[in-house]
Amino acid sequence: MMDQWLEGFKVTQPSDFFRKNPTNDAELVCSIQKEKEFMLTTLEFFGLPKGYIEGLGHHPDWGKEKKEDKAA
Repeated sequence: MMDQWLEGFKVTQPSDFFRKNPTNDAELVCSIQKEKEFMLTTLEFFGLPKGYIEGLGHHPDWGKEKKEDKAA
């Protein structure tokens, strides 16, 4: 589903700029992200708990809560 959302969306990478405009700045750092990574980072910026996709947030408790709900 996410692949469909991102179809036709292209993140312009900083490396593209520096290939056309070389620099000798030793402290220059570029962060490269694929489209899916960029979308997930953006979702975290707008409120999705940090690390949610890696299993943080409600994921660790989700199965346990469902079992407790059924037991009650």
